[in-house]
Amino acid sequence: MDDELARRLLALRDLPHFRRARERDSTATTTVSDFLTGSVDDDAALLVVLEQGAAAAVRTLDGVTHAGITATVDGHPFTVSPTDAVVFALDAQQYDLDDGPCLRAVRTHSSLHFSHDEVARLWPPLAALAARAGVDRVHACALTVDGAAAGSVNLYAAGSPLSSAQLQAEDDLVCVLVDHLDSALWSYGRGRDLDAGVRRIGAAMADRRVVGIAVGILMVRDDLDMGEARDVLENAAAAAELPLVDVARRITEDS
Repeated sequence: MDDELARRLLALRDLPHFRRARERDSTATTTVSDFLTGSVDDDAALLVVLEQGAAAAVRTLDGVTHAGITATVDGHPFTVSPTDAVVFALDAQQYDLDDGPCLRAVRTHSSLHFSHDEVARLWPPLAALAARAGVDRVHACALTVDGAAAGSVNLYAAGSPLSSAQLQAEDDLVCVLVDHLDSALWSYGRGRDLDAGVRRIGAAMADRRVVGIAVGILMVRDDLDMGEARDVLENAAAAAELPLVDVARRITEDS
């Protein structure tokens, strides 16, 4: 790790939300901060860090069952580092609507919480998909690089609404996570074109994204859970003797 990044990470530990999070649960705070252990020097390293950050959220945050990151390039959002196909599907619904928790977080540079009832009132198609996926609440928090919006962390959770104290604890841990993801993007962006790199990562994940969106379509269309929808897709691919992504692409094109 170079000295400049090390100084940046050390300074994060003096921020109020880091101190509060560490006082509440030092183990959880370590989990959502220690995935960034060195400079981020290429596309592969950036993707690994983003994936580890999303995975840390699921391991650490109460009720969070799915997590991923929305990146934006030239105003166009796409999903990177999802923990599973549900993230692709829920994010894609928001992109189709050109609105939703993740896009509002990006556009307002905010950290936003939405209950299922709020999602149903604002975005009925998203609520229908969330219900099939067992998602009861959504937390989206903007990512920034040098003050400019770069995307959002998207957290999809199951269970009862959080108390005010639980919300504060989650907010603090998410802020710690976002600080370190912001630092990873900053590290990667020094001396290179961040947008071009993120665009390359998005292209590399294109097949996974198509499969995830198709799973979401099947979940809503055929009233299936995620595992059942994945089985339908895999069985259709096997019957047609086609790659999974080709069958998934047909489903997305026909929807």
